[in-house]
Amino acid sequence: LDPPTEANFTNHGRARGVATRMERAWSDNDRTRGYIYRRTSRFEVPNELLQQQVGQRQQRTAGEWLGQLSHQHVFATPVLLHAGAMLRDTSATLSSNALSVPIRAAQDHGFREAYVNASLTVSRGRHELKVGGELSDVDVREQFASTVTARRLLGVRVFDSDIPADFVFDGTRTGNEGAVYAQDTIRSGRATLEAGVRIDRYRLMVDETAVSPRLSAAWQLRP
Repeated sequence: LDPPTEANFTNHGRARGVATRMERAWSDNDRTRGYIYRRTSRFEVPNELLQQQVGQRQQRTAGEWLGQLSHQHVFATPVLLHAGAMLRDTSATLSSNALSVPIRAAQDHGFREAYVNASLTVSRGRHELKVGGELSDVDVREQFASTVTARRLLGVRVFDSDIPADFVFDGTRTGNEGAVYAQDTIRSGRATLEAGVRIDRYRLMVDETAVSPRLSAAWQLRP
């Protein structure tokens, strides 16, 4: 997203990651899966010619780690239970040295989430009924600071005099989102009908509830 320059100043970076996956079949009716990964990247922000000449150095980082665990259990056929959980943390930073122009900026923001879900699927004759729910708890943080280091560059005004030289923002917010749903899939010959409803409750910057009815139909032209 940064503007490129032909001179290709400060265009270095590195990325690394590691992941592992596990799957275990405890029996014909029980299966557990797990997945964990960690990824990070660190790279320089490209300089324009003047910024390179004065010695500006800006660095960005990005990182994420995630862990998932799920379990599937088959009751007396055909009843299937699925449950899962996830933890995730995402972060990104920006740092600037004292020689940055026309602005010296710093940023540290991130998003942390804990998520669980469960569903039960039952097949009976022409019907396949599925009910379930999910819940996530989130924590958002944003830290940003900037200092104007030059109001004019090469005789051109960059910032007006009424713009404050310093700006600082530091905020956090926690919230959650939950949902329950039910759906029935009905098959008869070449026709398939699906009907269901989902109810969502969202609380972060706003507090809202939504109800989503759903209906679909399909016809198989040929076997």
